[in-house]
Amino acid sequence: TRGFVLNRPTIRSVSSGRLEFNVWYGGPCEGGSDASTRLFDAAAQRHFCLHSQPLPGSDLVAPGIYITEPWAASRSIMEGKAQVDDFMLLVGHCMWGPGQLQAELDEGQTWEMAAMDTKAVLRFLPR
Repeated sequence: TRGFVLNRPTIRSVSSGRLEFNVWYGGPCEGGSDASTRLFDAAAQRHFCLHSQPLPGSDLVAPGIYITEPWAASRSIMEGKAQVDDFMLLVGHCMWGPGQLQAELDEGQTWEMAAMDTKAVLRFLPR
């Protein structure tokens, strides 16, 4: 299972060709004061773009929320189908092994289950 931290913007940016994206910390979940330093020390961290438009190369995550690879986001921008500010570039992500997330939910110490609210998620997306 893969998830993302959505409420941790950084002061960093990443260039993709002639485009520059603001970077949001996507994970791992444990965070900590050195999390963003570890994040950018790891060159192999995956990058993802969240957005609210059904663009080519995007996968629907939830109603009105899509995810794509940065190269696909760049292509949509270069083709005039989107703007750089339409995307939230997430560097890093959270991962759970088989049954791990459910076990953490059942334990009730780490996570609190809540209904998915598209508007709440979209408020973090750039406008």
